[in-house]
Formats: sequence, C-alpha cells, structure tokens
Amino acid sequence: MIEYADKWALTEVWYSPEWGVWATTAYDRDGNQVGESEFDHLKVDAEDTARAYLDSGRCQLVRVRRKGGTTQRIYAKGVRA
Repeated sequence: MIEYADKWALTEVWYSPEWGVWATTAYDRDGNQVGESEFDHLKVDAEDTARAYLDSGRCQLVRVRRKGGTTQRIYAKGVRA
C-alpha cells in the first residue's frame, strides 16, 4: 500500500500558464514529484501553503518562482525573507 509522504525535500511555488494558476508542488531529494500539486489563483495563497509546509516541518526548503520560471526567493526552516 502506498501512502502519501509525511515529509519531502522541496516545496516549489510555480505558475502554470496553461491553466493560469499558481501551483504548490512537493519534490523528494531526487527531484521526483511527491503527490499531486495544489492550485491557487493568487500567488500569495500558493506561497502561504508552501510556508505552512515549511513551518510544520513537512519540507526542508521552499523555492518560489516568478511567472517566467526564474527563482524569486528561497526559504529554509527558521529563515524568513
């Protein structure tokens, strides 16, 4: 039986131009997606979800990307921008 992961290495916030929404996606240490992405219309909502995962200890790092795909900011546990 496969269960949803309790922890992962990276949570990434990125824009999907195809759907016009912001996604929050979890990745393991090897860069494989863990589970399904969550989607929000506003970037701030997607970033709040990612920060909640970081604060709860479910991930080690959060990377927020701009619409064009470049990295805007990175958060680590205990470090806030």
